[in-house]
Amino acid sequence: MSGHLDGLVDMDCYPTPASVGQEHPLQQQGQRQPRRRREMQAITKIVETREYPYADGYFWKNNGNTVQKKTGNKSIYYKCSNSSKGCPVNKTVTWRSNGDYLIKYRGEHLPECNKVQRIIDV
Repeated sequence: MSGHLDGLVDMDCYPTPASVGQEHPLQQQGQRQPRRRREMQAITKIVETREYPYADGYFWKNNGNTVQKKTGNKSIYYKCSNSSKGCPVNKTVTWRSNGDYLIKYRGEHLPECNKVQRIIDV
């Protein structure tokens, strides 16, 4: 079939008749590739304080927030700023109705996490 569009359409991008019915090897066996989820770390430390923000000597990145339906208390989730380098630590700060803050830490920091010195000059 020769026409005025010959040479304008790249035929390499279309599947060949031999490859049309082929499936991915995992689909052939009836298996799905499992989603990898990060394991939930055990709670390693709980702090109750009125000080906010609580100065623990580490740097944190905000990882989301939520409001609990039953109590209306606000929670903010943080992860260690070295999480891109493999540090698994998370912390959750929850406001309580009496003005206290409950801070839960999960996991242990890598040795490199506290090498940056924080200077507070007030």
